[in-house]
Amino acid sequence: MVNVDDGDAARAADSISVLAERAQAHGLVLGLEFMVYTAARSLQAAQQLVVASGHGAVRVVVDALHFFRAGHAPADMDGAHVERHFMQINDAPAQRHPGLSAAEEGRAHRLFPGEGELPVGELLPYLAPDAVLSVEAPSAIRIATLDAPARAAVAFRATADFLQRSGHAFS
Repeated sequence: MVNVDDGDAARAADSISVLAERAQAHGLVLGLEFMVYTAARSLQAAQQLVVASGHGAVRVVVDALHFFRAGHAPADMDGAHVERHFMQINDAPAQRHPGLSAAEEGRAHRLFPGEGELPVGELLPYLAPDAVLSVEAPSAIRIATLDAPARAAVAFRATADFLQRSGHAFS
């Protein structure tokens, strides 16, 4: 997973290419994650960086919160260079709380899949059947009130219930 905070798109693409070359030597592929508070603010911006990098070992990784906060619709997952074997899932209210910055929401105020109002389930059909889902739902409230094993148990149950309601197998 890589993020882009370099506002110079050509230099960022070159850096991604160099990193992808090094990663590929170890059998790895880069997952480029876009976030509205970084230089790669949208799916389109991330796709442009992938193309500009000129490297086949780079894919755009979708994080549900960032995807929807950037104004994307589920059908946008059909685009080029989108990783279909891995996605970060989470949920949130339909609109970010006005008292939080986008970075604060992303780093400390997410919900588990199915707990919020984002149409996260509508992204799942665009993934490969064997896709790996990573629950990325940091929550300052949960960290303050639950120990790590309890948070993991709640995350597991919420995600399993979400996948079942969405009509997807869970393994």
